[in-house]
Amino acid sequence: MPKPDPAVTAHLEWLGFVRPTGLVVSAPALARHGATLNRRDAEGQERLRACLPPAKGDPAPQPVLPDFRTFAANVLDWRFSPKGYAGTSEAPIPPELEVRLPDTGEVLRPKFAVRKAPVGKGQNTPSATPGNGNGAKESAWQLLVDTCEPATGFDRVARTTGGADASPHSRMERLLRGTGAPAGLLFTPTSASWLNLVERFFAHLTEKRLRRGVFTSVCHLERSLRQYLDTYNEDPRPLAWTKSAEDILHKVHRARAT
Repeated sequence: MPKPDPAVTAHLEWLGFVRPTGLVVSAPALARHGATLNRRDAEGQERLRACLPPAKGDPAPQPVLPDFRTFAANVLDWRFSPKGYAGTSEAPIPPELEVRLPDTGEVLRPKFAVRKAPVGKGQNTPSATPGNGNGAKESAWQLLVDTCEPATGFDRVARTTGGADASPHSRMERLLRGTGAPAGLLFTPTSASWLNLVERFFAHLTEKRLRRGVFTSVCHLERSLRQYLDTYNEDPRPLAWTKSAEDILHKVHRARAT
């Protein structure tokens, strides 16, 4: 069995956390294009920590990133220049990134948008968005960003003022279809709720394959895990919340009080 490429393995680790939200990326392709992970990024950790508000007497405060723009500028190095970004006072969201829902009249728009890099000389610009099928010109924007309230699940259906019942995820999907932008980002100020669903998946894996298993070698363990994943992916069923955010937070506060 060939030894796995460490660069590919590193990408598979972080992709395993975000794929439940719909991201599809080839780890070998990232490695081939020179994308590497810096596991000793102390500076990046400090920059991320600087975005957190100071703790106010709570011995175990919940990490919160209250402002996406501060996080994007300090950690992701976004410049928010008017030529490259929209959603600022200098460059508001343009009408081309607004989608009006015919049933309710609600207008969907992102909080921020990132423009595509200019095409260099000699490069071809596609005339239509792949998969669009309606002959529309390719969007000049590569990423739309929307923010959610703290403790809001991306798949939790809610009604906005004058709007329809829909989840943040479905609203973003509708916005992407209407604008032709290829990618969207939903940002929540508190800890990502999908991580708990990832933990639940690993709990299923432990209960159904690892706990009572007997493995004679690392290769045997790896084959067993891959067999379980192949079987699971034949009929995958998404994990869903069974309690509201209010119920969960109530239990957290009650536990801290005792």
